[in-house]
Amino acid sequence: MKRLVIVVVIAALLWLFKLSFDVYQMNAKQTELMQQQTQLQQQNAGLNDQLVAMKRQYDGQPVTSSPANPPAMQADDHVGVQPITLIGQRLELVEFALQQQQFGVALEKLNQLDQQLEIFSLAPALRMSLHQVIAKDREMLTQYVVARQTQQNKIKQVLQTLDQALQKEIQQPYQNTPKQKEQSFLSRWIQVEAVERPSVDLLQRGIVLKEIQLRLLLAQQIMLKGQYPEFQQELTEIIQIMQQLPDPHLKQIQQKIVQLKETPVLSVPQLNTRALIG
Repeated sequence: MKRLVIVVVIAALLWLFKLSFDVYQMNAKQTELMQQQTQLQQQNAGLNDQLVAMKRQYDGQPVTSSPANPPAMQADDHVGVQPITLIGQRLELVEFALQQQQFGVALEKLNQLDQQLEIFSLAPALRMSLHQVIAKDREMLTQYVVARQTQQNKIKQVLQTLDQALQKEIQQPYQNTPKQKEQSFLSRWIQVEAVERPSVDLLQRGIVLKEIQLRLLLAQQIMLKGQYPEFQQELTEIIQIMQQLPDPHLKQIQQKIVQLKETPVLSVPQLNTRALIG
């Protein structure tokens, strides 16, 4: 019996070590993404310098007379190639911020791009269209952030409720059959013997429930980072683990986890500005 307990404890420690290693890998990945963001910010600073130089160049150009309108329009079309490229680079920064779930940064970059359109050599109709599309993208992102935050709060509340229910199941012993008021001497003797020699399932039940509790905590961290496919995969593995326990008390908890897994994923919206400039 002692050997069995030792084996079960070792298995539990291995599971805890695996979960800790998964959390460590997630933190390392987050650090790498932060380094990439720093590089993009440095690139953004270089683009700002280019914009200032362009503005000075445009301010220093002489004003052409009205009879020379056709040549001026041709020159403007030629110079307009570079602003479109810069706008595309600005949108890449916005899209990268969206991929990293940094929606405040994305909105800030869109606002900066909207203001910088005035210094670009663009046709008036194109400039007006860009202003309108950027305003539409800002509104769309704001609505998405509100809906995403509302969904995350609901999921977080359900996960906290499940954590409390699992903690309660861990603390109280599992009873497979209800107690009987009248029992014979032989029945009472058999019941006492069963209590004194717990089955392997009862020993593993507490460990499995603790593993599920830790996995739900890990799933919550994944969800808060916006990694919904990984979040659903973690819930799928939790459901598979719970199916190994023939425990009627856990059916309600399992059903709630299934409902969480079936929650529709809110996809990050695509920028209409990108579709406009190509």
